[in-house]
Amino acid sequence: MLCDKFVEDESLNTTISNLVGGNMKIVEDYAQRVAQQKVDEKLEERNEEIVRNMFEKGVKREDIVILANVSPEFVEKTLSK
Repeated sequence: MLCDKFVEDESLNTTISNLVGGNMKIVEDYAQRVAQQKVDEKLEERNEEIVRNMFEKGVKREDIVILANVSPEFVEKTLSK
């Protein structure tokens, strides 16, 4: 780490390293949450498209739930948009 080059006090060096390491973990966790949220949003959009297409093709709502593997509430919410 950069503090190794500029901080001679080993205790202070360790403290700085721990703080920076903890902050990096927080940033990494945040990035993972944001990425997962984007994946979830894309999956929901795709499932909505599938539900609408199936309904337009004449598939019954009950069958859409089974075939698309989504909840009845999701089907109703999607079709009410």
